Amino acid sequence: MNLIVLIAVLLCAAVVALLLLVTDKRQPVAKVNTKSYGPRPVATAREQAMFWRITEVFPHPDYLVMKEMSFGALLEAQGGASRNSFSQKRADFVLLNRDFKVLAVIEIDDHSHKGKEAADQQRDNMLISAGYKVLRYPNIPSRDKLARDVL
Repeated sequence: MNLIVLIAVLLCAAVVALLLLVTDKRQPVAKVNTKSYGPRPVATAREQAMFWRITEVFPHPDYLVMKEMSFGALLEAQGGASRNSFSQKRADFVLLNRDFKVLAVIEIDDHSHKGKEAADQQRDNMLISAGYKVLRYPNIPSRDKLARDVL
């Protein structure tokens, strides 16, 4: 009788162990190579100059300047459009009033935009079709020009 009980206990233990192995859906924790990551500058010198120009003309607290705002925060997919068509895109700067109404989307173009005019136009068209004013500058605009363009 003791042998039968021992076999039954061992059989139950084997079944429980097998069930635990089959039902354990946890993924192994991936090791992160900490040497793969490093700090990235938040803004280039040109972007910093543009940020300060915008805030100079449109000072806080009446205005807010957002840098690298996701198109996903600005656009909704409608009429068959796919969120995938804009989810990875970002605007250089978005100027908001106190009520968080977008006054303008501001892009500062550098040499990396050469030959990408069609892609830039497509990005602009997405924003324009949603009702946004898009301003694109190859250089930092004067205070007066920026104020005129936005208002």
